[in-house]
Amino acid sequence: MNTNKQYSFQVQTEVLTQNLRALLSISTISFMAIASIYLISDTNYLIKALGVVILNLQIWAWFSIMHSCGHGAYFTSKRLNTLIGFIASLFCFIPFHSWQDFHNTHHLWTGHFDKDPTAPFIGDFKKSDIRLLNILWKYWFPILSLSHTFTHLWNYKAYLKLFKKEQRNAKLKKFLASCLFIIFFHIVLGSSIGISNYLLVLAGLLLFLISADTVLTSQHSMIPMKEVSAQSRPLHTSKHGQYTRSICFGKLINQYILLNFNEHHKHHRHPLIPHFYLNQMKENEQDERVDALEWSKRIRSTHLRDILVSVKEGKNE
Repeated sequence: MNTNKQYSFQVQTEVLTQNLRALLSISTISFMAIASIYLISDTNYLIKALGVVILNLQIWAWFSIMHSCGHGAYFTSKRLNTLIGFIASLFCFIPFHSWQDFHNTHHLWTGHFDKDPTAPFIGDFKKSDIRLLNILWKYWFPILSLSHTFTHLWNYKAYLKLFKKEQRNAKLKKFLASCLFIIFFHIVLGSSIGISNYLLVLAGLLLFLISADTVLTSQHSMIPMKEVSAQSRPLHTSKHGQYTRSICFGKLINQYILLNFNEHHKHHRHPLIPHFYLNQMKENEQDERVDALEWSKRIRSTHLRDILVSVKEGKNE
């Protein structure tokens, strides 16, 4: 076998392996999703509670899959990534196209707080509301996840600001399609399993949002960022490490529930690598890595105002 044929065979094998791993992952999580809805529909309250727990856990897996699909990195096919990204969005209650564009803009401008649309800052909230919001925050109400979801991801005005005027009509159609797809699915689901059982589905989603506040704040919160100037340029991905942080829940949760979504340093350096390969990649010695329990205690004992201001005011020359 000559060198060119050998290389072609190796590439085809790697593509097949990636697609098979992605397909296996999707099949397993789809089974869990169906099982969780089935358990929630049971008449036994303990079985219903088990269904809610399983639903909460598998929503994280769907979110991780949607994340990789948004980067075009889960399958090697663009169409498959879009299709599976749409399906994953149903369980996360996050419009796929909206999330994809917000998130890719975040990667483009990581470390620049004025241009990163995902960086939460004090201006997102009314000052008169901060005291009440901080009380809710300390009692684990998912303020940041809910705020970002509905002020950005479900907000067409905020979404269209990402684009030039000539792009907005096409993007608006994609945004509406993403939103209507989710709404239609949840109407059908609620009608099929009944309102009381559907409320338990929402309870599973709420648990996901509560845990999301812990995971998502660990990634960039309270890390000083650059101040944008007219000469600002996006940072190379190799420099993203100083503006990111990874969190550890233990090998079992990291790998089989979060699907390595916690490996944030590695993801920012290699955004086109599927999450199921991230745990195999070497970690830099200077990367900051926090324990999940310790981070939860730290973040909930910090005033919400300080978390928001720390992102907005941090500057590096």
